[in-house]
Amino acid sequence: MKLICESADGQKKICEVDASHGVGLLRQISETDCVLNRSWGYGRDGIWVTDGCRAEFVVAK
Repeated sequence: MKLICESADGQKKICEVDASHGVGLLRQISETDCVLNRSWGYGRDGIWVTDGCRAEFVVAK
């Protein structure tokens, strides 16, 4: 499954999705670097992005 998650105005956003099987960054959309565990990551609530990171993610099933 693919989805786009975006940090608007540098704020943290959580995109709710079942990320229990893993998530990968497929394509960065923002000019700001999307760095795992710094400007994006995932947990039981879904994928989180911050600091202007905008990207397309792939969620493992």
